[in-house]
Amino acid sequence: MLHLPIANADVSALALLLLGFFVGVLGGFFGIGGAFMVTPALNIFGFPMAFAIEPISPIFLANQ
Repeated sequence: MLHLPIANADVSALALLLLGFFVGVLGGFFGIGGAFMVTPALNIFGFPMAFAIEPISPIFLANQ
């Protein structure tokens, strides 16, 4: 388990790696971004919604 002090969340490292793998595969297969899959999954894994949304914001702004 990883403890993320800023988000005050304990998350399994394996769960994060599997999430990244499956989002990457699905995103590449369908040709879409993975933000709509990552944000709810991070919330399900225990991240508060504000911290689940934040990592996606810079990526979204950089692609504009």
